[in-house]
Amino acid sequence: SSGFEKHGTYFEEKNVGYEKHMYYTYSNGNTLECWGRWKFTVANAGAYEILVHIPRDGATSKQARYQIYHSGQIHYLTVDQSPHNDEWISMGIYNFIEGGNQYVQLNDNTGEPKYPAAGYKMVGYDAVKLTPRNKMLVQASDSDKVCWLQNGKAYHLNGPSIVDKMSSLPGWSWANNHKVPALSCPQGPVFAGIDSTGLLIKDKGNKDRTYYIENQKKRYISGTNAFDA
Repeated sequence: SSGFEKHGTYFEEKNVGYEKHMYYTYSNGNTLECWGRWKFTVANAGAYEILVHIPRDGATSKQARYQIYHSGQIHYLTVDQSPHNDEWISMGIYNFIEGGNQYVQLNDNTGEPKYPAAGYKMVGYDAVKLTPRNKMLVQASDSDKVCWLQNGKAYHLNGPSIVDKMSSLPGWSWANNHKVPALSCPQGPVFAGIDSTGLLIKDKGNKDRTYYIENQKKRYISGTNAFDA
């Protein structure tokens, strides 16, 4: 894909994968010699899902470790390339700032045997793309938290009843809950629902005002003596 650059002395090519072309190298134990990087220039800051295309041949690594650099942060995600057959797979949703110097990188030091030792693997490099995500329910696969994603922020839903209450609006449906391997976006305020009785929230416009949530209604707390009742 455009924006891809490779480094190192050993890369082979195959006429498979996205647009019938991909590169591969071999697993190299724990020593880094070859790596590839997909660089992005982002026109509009916000939340993007990273999708990686895995070809049907030339990608057998079970421990392909992708490095994701976005908004000044680094995240890692290990992917088993071997079962995929010309498929786009999700790497998660991440917050990207406007501009360049953001990328996905894949190295040959997967920890698998070094070629030509028995058990060596091929590390495949095909296409990577960013897909903007907004106004949708999302959930990281390793978390029980469901969030509403909007304008680059993830708002944790403090109870399942919120989805039911909002179901008349676009995107608010359990059927539309988009599960991803990772979610890395700034956290917005918590959504308060019917099962969030006891939650204390601050007024964003007036930080001196605190409210107590009870039965989906907020009660203004005038002072700490209210907690003594």
